[in-house]
Amino acid sequence: MATSDDEETRSCAGDASMQEDPEDKAADGQSVPELYCQSCRDRTHAELALRSGRNRERYFNEEIETMRSHPDFSETLYPHYQTYVKDVMELESQNKELEGELNSLPTCADANCYGRKTARHNQVTKSPTKPIEIRNSFEPLVNETENQEADTQNNVKPEQVPEQSLLMLRYNSDYLKILEDIRKACGPTENKFSNGLVKIFPETQQKHTEISNFCRTQGYDFHVIKPASKRLVKVVIKHLPPDHDVNNIKSFLKNELPC
Repeated sequence: MATSDDEETRSCAGDASMQEDPEDKAADGQSVPELYCQSCRDRTHAELALRSGRNRERYFNEEIETMRSHPDFSETLYPHYQTYVKDVMELESQNKELEGELNSLPTCADANCYGRKTARHNQVTKSPTKPIEIRNSFEPLVNETENQEADTQNNVKPEQVPEQSLLMLRYNSDYLKILEDIRKACGPTENKFSNGLVKIFPETQQKHTEISNFCRTQGYDFHVIKPASKRLVKVVIKHLPPDHDVNNIKSFLKNELPC
């Protein structure tokens, strides 16, 4: 077969696009296939930086919350506490700046940008306008069972927590030490100060017994206040005849009135 001297210079019709230099295409202002435009690159960089900053901010906040939950919390016990607080404040400021930078970036306008094509392909497929109708012959039985379960749940009364008696501790100059001793012996308690008294609210009857026994053993000045439901009721009946028998009233209140 005869050969031509310029055989090496011959090319097919599609070779021009195949041999096109990507850098020359980018120099013309068009993005190279499977490459991101500058706007998408900046957006991706800002999104990753913001995600990392939020993760670090969340971590430091959780550490701070863990430190503060300690019953004996103090900055001496946790020397890194102030450092974590300072780091959180700096991260909050940095994350706000990144959010502003991210919102100020222009949207991608390059049709050849790989980031734009990826976003378009990741769109959620729309469901058909007309839904497919499915019939279930056992649906009446299912609905009846669900209704019975719902009625059962509605009829269940919520468990009522019984009221506990309050412990009223007389205020003195050592009340902080007394409360600390109670906490060490009986566990954490909810306390409120009012009218020269420290009110202690036990969570359970067992906790109430433990605290009252401890206070009695230590000789603390305290007394117990029963809840309203367990207190005696004082009844005053006016304008009765002088010769009316009081025992009849007591018998009526005890036996006739519904409790």
